[in-house]
Amino acid sequence: MKIDFFKTESRRVLGSMNDFVKLFKYRLEELDDITDNEIVAVNAEANSTPMGIGGSKYIFPIEKLKETINAKYSNAF
Repeated sequence: MKIDFFKTESRRVLGSMNDFVKLFKYRLEELDDITDNEIVAVNAEANSTPMGIGGSKYIFPIEKLKETINAKYSNAF
C-alpha cells in the first residue's frame, strides 16, 4: 500500500482529520478482534459523524461525498 503525504493550507481541516484518526483509534481499540466487518462498521460511523469546519454549518461526510459525485458525474449519464 502506498501512502502519500501533502501539506495542508488549513489547520481546521487538519484538526478534523486528527479527530477522525482518534475516532478510528479508540473504536478499534475497543474490539477484541478487528475483522473486515468491524472496519466497515467504524467507517460507516465516521461517515455519519457531523463535521463543522469554520462557521456554524455542519455536514455529514457521506452526504458531501454523494454531492461531490453527483456534481462531477451528473452530465455523464
